[in-house]
This record gives sequence, structure tokens and C-alpha cells, in this order.
Amino acid sequence: MLGRGAAPLSILFVPTFPLTVPDPVWRRQVHEGDGAHPDAGGYQVPADLVVAPILRWMSGDGVSSR
Repeated sequence: MLGRGAAPLSILFVPTFPLTVPDPVWRRQVHEGDGAHPDAGGYQVPADLVVAPILRWMSGDGVSSR
């Protein structure tokens, strides 16, 4: 829903949730922590997912997340 609304406004949307949740590092760190937040290694997972799309978006290569 957010992605569909962002595109007409030329706003980048990167769907991190469906790619982050199955990641074993992220899941383990959430489980070992407070049950909702990972440690630094777990936060690296969504960070790695958004870097390339953000750089493409900033270079003017559209609003696509892929």
C-alpha cells in the first residue's frame, strides 16, 4: 500500500519488511533481544537492502526499489 502511494509522488519506497523478517541474523538478534529490535548486526540487514535503491533514486534513475 505504501509503495503504490509513493510512486506517483516520486517518493522512493523500499519494502524491507518482507525481506528482513526471514533473514536468520535479523530473526536471531530480535529473539535474543527484546523480541522487537535486533542489535547492530540485525539492523545491518535492512540497511543493506536500502542502500542500492536509495543511490539509484538519488542518481535520478526513477523511484523503483529494484
